Amino acid sequence: MQLDAGPVSRLFFGRDDAETDLRDGLLKGPVFRPTYAYREALSGRKSLVIGRKGSGKSAICRHLAGPDGHPGASVLIAPDDAAGDEIRRFSLQGLTPDTAKSLIWRYIFAVHAARHLTGHARAAHGRRLPGSVRAVRSFLEANGESDDARLYERLRRGIGRLQSADLSLKAFGFEAALGIGGASEGAEASRQLDVLEAGVQAGFADLGCARLHPPLLLLVDQLEQVWTVEPESHALVTGLLLAAKHTMSFYDNAVRTALFIRADIYDTLNFGDGDKFHSDEIRISWAREALEDLALHRARASLGAPLTRQELWGTCSR
Repeated sequence: MQLDAGPVSRLFFGRDDAETDLRDGLLKGPVFRPTYAYREALSGRKSLVIGRKGSGKSAICRHLAGPDGHPGASVLIAPDDAAGDEIRRFSLQGLTPDTAKSLIWRYIFAVHAARHLTGHARAAHGRRLPGSVRAVRSFLEANGESDDARLYERLRRGIGRLQSADLSLKAFGFEAALGIGGASEGAEASRQLDVLEAGVQAGFADLGCARLHPPLLLLVDQLEQVWTVEPESHALVTGLLLAAKHTMSFYDNAVRTALFIRADIYDTLNFGDGDKFHSDEIRISWAREALEDLALHRARASLGAPLTRQELWGTCSR
């Protein structure tokens, strides 16, 4: 039977990557469909979104980061080749690759949390800042982390300081106590990071942020851009999972994470604490009705005009 193509011949449903579709407007407004996976990530009940290529992970991530998504502040972290190479090569004497890489991810999360804390305190609290917040601001200034640096530059700074144990922690009153006793490189870096995180957590606690405001949401996406089959890539992702789990529990609901990982990458991981992440997982799946609804709204966006189900599907509808 010959079917009249009608408006269907003019349709464009988008490209393979959500970033391009967002730029072109194909995921704006009603075009984005708030799926179950999106609602679970938005609520914080799930923090690990897993799906195949093209299943909508990045669309969820970008919408959470947008003005109609997460109600609080958010930071999108998407490592490129240069950043991925820095993390893959990072190691610390005395620590396993997974643990070492979890420390650099924790450092990145702590710096973003610290920068959010100091900016938020000035904008939202409007009074004399507690000493803990001033200490965090002093830490950022002393370590050159007050600027809007690219992830690669922040990683290079963090890696150099953790490997040489020369983070300036004077603002927290601990610098003189570090670097003694013959501790290993890994133990020293871990101790310095503990001091930094405790200082940031104290600032959030003194402001009462977990009780008064939505949490800062740290989103990590596009890991497939830095993924290889080498063990260092496995450690990069496993370290990220460990760091995210730690961050979610440490900052008393002032900071949340949401990770978006391709299913084939996640399913290759094999590490001792893997079972602890099952309760955080949500796997993206699409029922037929949801796919039809998505196609209809994408078609309307593509045409820039109203379109009924009958006009789209014609006699091909069920």
